[in-house]
Amino acid sequence: ITFSSFVKKHQDWTNFKDINYSTEQLKKILRPNGSTRLIDTAYEELLDIQVMIKNNKHKYKKIIGVFALQTDGHDNQSKKYTSTDLKEKIKEVEDMGIVCIFLASNQDAINTGTNYGFQKKNSLELSATESCNAYRSLSQVTTRYGNANEDDNNGFENPYAGFTELERLSSLGPNDSNSLGVYNSGLSNNTTPP
Repeated sequence: ITFSSFVKKHQDWTNFKDINYSTEQLKKILRPNGSTRLIDTAYEELLDIQVMIKNNKHKYKKIIGVFALQTDGHDNQSKKYTSTDLKEKIKEVEDMGIVCIFLASNQDAINTGTNYGFQKKNSLELSATESCNAYRSLSQVTTRYGNANEDDNNGFENPYAGFTELERLSSLGPNDSNSLGVYNSGLSNNTTPP
């Protein structure tokens, strides 16, 4: 789903194996235009996730999932919901077993994410020009979340701890002047990747 002043669904509850975009297609889909309908879009999608879980929870022993929101700017288009509404919705969805992740460029992602209701450990600042490492970090944190929530983890404790400091630094790219500030973000208890 992409959002600017309007929302466009590119895939709706599609199996990951069936999703295959070329780089050129992604560049076209993800082209920024200055409008950011962030709060309304996130709230509506989280509500959709809640309905999907409620309608299907009887089919599964356990439901876990990831909701990841990426933005390159601050909300400037939402009219239906507030940041307080979004905080409450994120809490409700997380209580259902869904981790909510916030990725943002051109801003302090931890501060902005917290204002929207995302946990600090699940908020990541990414480079506005080099996002590959941020996507790798998102993939790694998603895998760790899934592993931490498996029913049988062979007797080993595998707590989900969010993004590591190394992932935070690499998501900014090699030449980002904010790197030192992110490293000293107060999340230093999470310093090494698993």
